[in-house]
Amino acid sequence: MESFGQELQQLFENNRYSYQCIVEIGRYLVGEAGCYITEVVDIKQSQGQKFIILDGGVHQLLRLSMKSANKYMEVLGRNCNNTQKATLAGKLPAPLDILVEDVSVPEDITIGDHLVIYNCGSYGFNYSLTNFALHNYPAEVAYQDGIMRIIRAKGNVEDFFINQNLT
Repeated sequence: MESFGQELQQLFENNRYSYQCIVEIGRYLVGEAGCYITEVVDIKQSQGQKFIILDGGVHQLLRLSMKSANKYMEVLGRNCNNTQKATLAGKLPAPLDILVEDVSVPEDITIGDHLVIYNCGSYGFNYSLTNFALHNYPAEVAYQDGIMRIIRAKGNVEDFFINQNLT
């Protein structure tokens, strides 16, 4: 990072024009720092394809639905030796709520399992369709020095109306 900054500085110093350079390095710094945990709420079969329906979806993690997103994930407590292909979808009533298609999941995945999606340290809460169809936003938990603490409580329906004035 330091060498990149030095090269930029040299470029600007050797140029007679005045430029302003803004570099957004959020993903570089924190992309691997977070994970997203969601629960399997349903499993469906449609037209020969298996769908794993999750409590979370694009309203909480829009980035995962993009083709370039990292798809590194695991199902807690499940053996990954025997896998099957499935589509991971959220519970929103919208065709956009497909997170990952044709991904390998354990054959014994079941309702109530928790799926961990890694490398979600950026483009989570601030880059999702929060409040879409009045679905709650997830809690955020920080882990530092061996201690976990909630830094944002899980949302609820009342949160949508707290600042609304209808009088």
